[in-house]
Amino acid sequence: MQSCPFIHSAKRLDNQAERDILSAQWSRMTPKLKAKSIGGVMEITKDIKYVGVNDHDIDLFEGQYDVRENGMAYNSYVVLGEQKVAVMDAVDAHFVDEWLGNLETALDGRTPDYLVVHHMEPDHSAGIAAFAKKYPEAQIVASAMAFKILSLIHISEPRDISGS
Repeated sequence: MQSCPFIHSAKRLDNQAERDILSAQWSRMTPKLKAKSIGGVMEITKDIKYVGVNDHDIDLFEGQYDVRENGMAYNSYVVLGEQKVAVMDAVDAHFVDEWLGNLETALDGRTPDYLVVHHMEPDHSAGIAAFAKKYPEAQIVASAMAFKILSLIHISEPRDISGS
């Protein structure tokens, strides 16, 4: 069995100084976007909109990174192509309604064709079932392993993803 080079086990940080250092590093790595904002939607480019949400109540990201000062962003984007629309990732369960509202604003009457699921951590995937209910014609794009998990909420892997 091959291991994925992008997956690593995280060391639990019990020392507050280590957590503070990593939080500062995390903040420096997070890009500061200069984007036009409309409600909860930020225009990154004409065709790419940020529809994620911010969590200002969380104190630790992934149970170890101190984010009390700035909170946490659950990132999700909409790519508005000429013919197709793709949504990138969902958000944490506590923010699904806000995310769907942001998404509706960004779509401006259009309907998403795809929801691309990058991975199944709950802060990226908790809104998938609500998305599938609201947009039943949208195709969910994910890995085979993600579809095994999605099958638990009755979302099955598509038989033909080529569009033919």
